[in-house]
Amino acid sequence: MQPTGSRQMQQTVAKLMPQFMENSFVKGIATGSLSRAVVVNYVQQDNLYLDRFLTLYQQVLGALNPSLLEQTEHDIQRENGAHRVLLQVAQTTTDQIMTPLPAVKQVTGAYLEHMERATEQSVFLGLASMQACPAVYRELAQRLVQQGVNRADNPFAGWINFYVGTDDDFDHTMFHELDQLSPTVMAAERQQAQQVFRKSCELELAFFTQAKDDD
Repeated sequence: MQPTGSRQMQQTVAKLMPQFMENSFVKGIATGSLSRAVVVNYVQQDNLYLDRFLTLYQQVLGALNPSLLEQTEHDIQRENGAHRVLLQVAQTTTDQIMTPLPAVKQVTGAYLEHMERATEQSVFLGLASMQACPAVYRELAQRLVQQGVNRADNPFAGWINFYVGTDDDFDHTMFHELDQLSPTVMAAERQQAQQVFRKSCELELAFFTQAKDDD
């Protein structure tokens, strides 16, 4: 039996996860050893990313399921909880690192353009392009917890625990929405959605690497 679209996407995340676990940024989270510069780079770019992500999410869910948008919109806005952990480690604030507004780095721009192109093609592809973010973070956080690195002496434990504790319901809700939509689109678009999703996963990995490029 052919797995559902969401199951195929979860399999994609699982296949790519070894690369995430070997990523230098993720290893720094695990060991509690990220430099202040890396933390600031990451939060700056993530703020820029999430600002556009929320706009695209509102556009897509507003067209697909307005009631679900009302239920889940706050989940994206709560992402600043993870940022607060990192900002505390870096001993800074959002205002300090976002004033003046930093430039959009190459990977951030490519990721945003990828999601925007997908959304322009269809809301189904747009949702697929955005789903990689919560799917990757949830699986990544779960694996870090399995390694036991969210111990009390790790300054990034709160970041790990945030994604274990908050992204699970959102992740499953969005996968459910994709599976509900899947029968309404052509087979070619369903296949394209898998490709779009994988590209987003690859950009997530590059996004982590980007944070250390200027270290």
